[in-house]
Amino acid sequence: MLDRGVVTAPDNVLITAGAQQGIDLVLRSCVTPEDVILVEEPTYVGLLELAALRRQRIVSIPTDHDGIQLEALEEACQHYRPRMLYLIPTFNNPTGSSLAAERREALLQLARRYNLLIVEDDIYGLLYYDQQAPLPLKTSDSSGQIIYLFSFSKVLLPALRLCAVVAAPEQMQALASAKRSSDLLCSPILQHALAHYLKRHLLQAHIQQLRPLY
Repeated sequence: MLDRGVVTAPDNVLITAGAQQGIDLVLRSCVTPEDVILVEEPTYVGLLELAALRRQRIVSIPTDHDGIQLEALEEACQHYRPRMLYLIPTFNNPTGSSLAAERREALLQLARRYNLLIVEDDIYGLLYYDQQAPLPLKTSDSSGQIIYLFSFSKVLLPALRLCAVVAAPEQMQALASAKRSSDLLCSPILQHALAHYLKRHLLQAHIQQLRPLY
């Protein structure tokens, strides 16, 4: 996560079985049934399926080549009083677009103004091509309003279902409780294997091979 500029304490990191479980735990612990969740249009279908199972209402916000449109987002905040915004601001799935730099700070100000929880899905941030990707929104989060997800399934190998969820201490307690009720913990063997791989500093060389292939 330091490669993406995210600085946090180990106690604020929860390991989950992929980003999908991380999203599921957020929806279970931070959002109630009938709450409104804002998303980009289009967005990751897995989030939509999980929200539908929990009877949480999805409101889509239009996007353009610079990412989510902030005027439409503020209108939705005023009208729906949403609990959460799910966002893939860097290399959106499925469009591939990234949130423009001038919109990033404005988005954070808007979130603070409407007490909007942001779930930032950053599983593609290391897979830039020509120039380094923008830093995550989480790097500018001074109020603990962003829950940040970083997964290894896209940058290392699809079968490696491990994700790091970064959240404020008050959010982490609820997330960890939801995790224990789900599956107690992720595979220690898999975690140790990944830790050994990362300590050998092999990930960056692997990603450098991935980029020209993509």
